[in-house]
Amino acid sequence: MIENKPKANKKLGQHYLNNQTTIDHICEDFSGIYDSILEIGPGPATLTNNLVKKNKPLLLIEKDERFIEILSQLSPSITIFNVDALEFSIEEKLSELNFSDTWLVSNLPYNVGTPIMIKYMQVPQIKFLTLMFQKEVAQKVYLPLNGEKKMHKEMNSLHALINNYFEISLLQKVPPGQFSPPPKVDSAVISLKKRPSPQIGWDEFKQYEGFLRKLFSNRRKQLGSVLKNFYDKELVVSKFDDLNIEITRRAETLLFEEVISIYLELK
Repeated sequence: MIENKPKANKKLGQHYLNNQTTIDHICEDFSGIYDSILEIGPGPATLTNNLVKKNKPLLLIEKDERFIEILSQLSPSITIFNVDALEFSIEEKLSELNFSDTWLVSNLPYNVGTPIMIKYMQVPQIKFLTLMFQKEVAQKVYLPLNGEKKMHKEMNSLHALINNYFEISLLQKVPPGQFSPPPKVDSAVISLKKRPSPQIGWDEFKQYEGFLRKLFSNRRKQLGSVLKNFYDKELVVSKFDDLNIEITRRAETLLFEEVISIYLELK
């Protein structure tokens, strides 16, 4: 363990996980099926102390310079990038090292967790992700988190995007008391496993993502009212009739398969 670790930086959204059982659980996710590990924001090596024992190539992306020396002392085989994860491209490095089944694991900074996930899930070599989010974001990714009944009223663009490309599961919930300093919200760890054959291919990622922004631009309004701002109204009416989906529905009530069907008809 790291002694006298630097104080958590609130501006960087840092909260140090301090429950060893949860740390162990996270580090055992996807055990044995990856060829390399990428950790974003390792900080004081909370997870890294476990990950370094996996005997797999370990790459770390850490923006906070205070931790670079601490992390470099863990093992001479670790590769550390002292960069902002949102501004860094890891794909070329993974190709250079010939890694094809990389596992991304991170206790993500809450203020940039979603954009980091969306950026790195598009990296071809990253096949598995284990990510800590604040519960509000985790609920959007993993709809059953708040119960099956609520799940059918909470479709959103983030779930519709990720569920096309990844199998989503909940690893565990994490209360504030397991962090130092404790955040003001509950957290949850989500596991993502890349689908070998997504219904919408990776070559259409940006197009599908743009469609979802339109579809959920006002998810409590009727779909007809929302989509007429982006598509010919008669086309929308015709396509919804073909799909047997009522145009008076609201986006938040859609099933995932209905979202896919609407995209395929309107793209």
